[in-house]
Amino acid sequence: MKRLARASVFLGAALLAGCVEFDFLTPDLPESGAPAVFQANIYVDETGTFRLDGSLAPGLTLDGFRRTVRNDTIRVSTLLVPPNSVAGNGTRRYAFPAQLADPVAFSRPLTIAVPGVSDVGAVPPVFQWYGLSRVDGDSVIVARGSELVLRVSHQSGLSQPAPQIRQWFLELATNESSFRISGPGDPPDSLRIPPYWLPPASDGRVTAFLTYYVSGVYRPAPGDYLLILGASIRLRWNIRLQG
Repeated sequence: MKRLARASVFLGAALLAGCVEFDFLTPDLPESGAPAVFQANIYVDETGTFRLDGSLAPGLTLDGFRRTVRNDTIRVSTLLVPPNSVAGNGTRRYAFPAQLADPVAFSRPLTIAVPGVSDVGAVPPVFQWYGLSRVDGDSVIVARGSELVLRVSHQSGLSQPAPQIRQWFLELATNESSFRISGPGDPPDSLRIPPYWLPPASDGRVTAFLTYYVSGVYRPAPGDYLLILGASIRLRWNIRLQG
């Protein structure tokens, strides 16, 4: 239970700080019977940039024997992510960047299958988390002094298991300045930005980035496999101010 409480604290602190990452917890001296712990944070955007950082600590059985990892490869949609290091205590570390050929199909939904660990009774779920999509194109023209409207759609209600935390972050950036807003839950279908919130843009160009962050802590029965998972999916608009 101590590990679960610490994980929740890290997730909450990350969100309060406006951050979309969390620290990984890896016990150097695992206790007998403590749950196996898998943690991962995933980032993907529509340009195809992908990154997964994580760890898997298989831990010890009630008899004090190290658990065997049946398959330490993580499957994220069509991508297979192997560990890049294995410690003496069996802990796997993951740090995997990639460039995706078809990021749109890849992230609808984002399907995540966690590694398999022997000597645990829990059957971990296969995660299917839905992100956001633009209703209109990625290029927007708006008259100076007018409201900017960015329309999005989502199917977050279909995500399984449901994320425990949802949050969105919108950044408007120019060569001179930037403006950020965020909110809990799913973003509204229409993000309406009044003209006085638009950062100065002498060249008339503004870039909007919308990041949708979902996360959760899961401990399927009988509780011997703890899953701590977060994912960030980002959209981009190129905005041209006229007049």
